[in-house]
Amino acid sequence: MSQEQFEAKHTALWAEVERLLELLEGRALNAQEQQALGRLSPLREGGNHGLEQLPALYRRLCQHLALARHRGLSAPLQDRLNALALRGQVALYRRPGAGLRAAAHRLLVEVPQTVRAEAGLVLLAHALLYLPAAGVALMIWAEPAVVYDVLDPMQLASFEAMYDPHSDHYLRERAADDDTAMFGFYIRNNITVAYNCLGAGVLGGLGSAYMLVTNGLLLGAVGAHLAHVGCWTPFSSFVIGHGSWELTAIVLAGAAGLRLGLTLLAPRGRTRGAALRAEARGLLTLIYGFSTMLLIAAWFEAYWSSSASIDPTVKYAVGGGLWVLVYGWLLLTGRGEVPRGA
Repeated sequence: MSQEQFEAKHTALWAEVERLLELLEGRALNAQEQQALGRLSPLREGGNHGLEQLPALYRRLCQHLALARHRGLSAPLQDRLNALALRGQVALYRRPGAGLRAAAHRLLVEVPQTVRAEAGLVLLAHALLYLPAAGVALMIWAEPAVVYDVLDPMQLASFEAMYDPHSDHYLRERAADDDTAMFGFYIRNNITVAYNCLGAGVLGGLGSAYMLVTNGLLLGAVGAHLAHVGCWTPFSSFVIGHGSWELTAIVLAGAAGLRLGLTLLAPRGRTRGAALRAEARGLLTLIYGFSTMLLIAAWFEAYWSSSASIDPTVKYAVGGGLWVLVYGWLLLTGRGEVPRGA
């Protein structure tokens, strides 16, 4: 079949696909535009195709695109079919309600509702992170040598150099491009920790619990040791700004991992696949929430926490306000709202 015959045979279908895409995209063409484009075709006259016909017509369009590529037909024809196929994919497979409004609804309504629905596991995750941190901090404060049971000397030296108020780099402002580079580094580092905490939940939740406890021990040991050696102000004023977002995100990742593990251990009369599908929406909502929090944390860590030009008192005030904001969001917002898809 020549290209002319191929086009003559299928042009009406392509025109109909384009007409339906225009309708789906919210712009109906007038009669003059339809005539100019050859859309008043036998395909429409033989049956008044509605939008419900678009999926079947779209599949045929994709077949025609594959044939055009296989047969080496002209580039303009391939470009036309490819453009239609891309528009069809966007129109048919985009999630209803996607956009900034849907993202805001999910963040302000669905995430806090899901956190409150999983209150037991979220509280357990808090305990697994913060109780070991407080316990090891008290032990190190009473006996400083205990820190060497948690961290090796090289790690301690690195932390001391990082937060030493007498070092050359202390109170020295970073260049803007260095801040941007660190923003990328913090995103990668934070997301790695959170997703490891989530993924470890497949081990019956024990992996997530282990990740929370070890991160808590690290947090408590570093904080107590730096306070003991006189580096508390640089450390605490740095951490408080982004800690509300980052540490709470780790807690939520741990809670999601615990839910994942419990679902696999106790599917409640369902197959494990069916149990996971039933829990998928809640898990994805938690993932959306803590991933967003980690992005916010990375921004604060790169551009606010590390700034040497901001007085520690201001950092403490803003940091305290951010802790109130984060927990106010999780505990109070979204009450009385109906989640999408409910």
